Amino acid sequence: MTEEFKTPASQREANKRYREKNKEAMKWQSYRRGAKNYIMNRATQADLDEIKTWIAEKEKELNIN
Repeated sequence: MTEEFKTPASQREANKRYREKNKEAMKWQSYRRGAKNYIMNRATQADLDEIKTWIAEKEKELNIN
């Protein structure tokens, strides 16, 4: 039984090479997507208030260094 794909084999191979070569970038993008998805689709007002506190703390940390 063969699998049928919408993307050509050459594109799938290129995607695989990119993911292997750029593991850190892929990890960063995954974290970012996850955070955005949580904020946009799941977070309550209490969650958003806590996240705002974390952001303010991180901004202070980045400005000090």
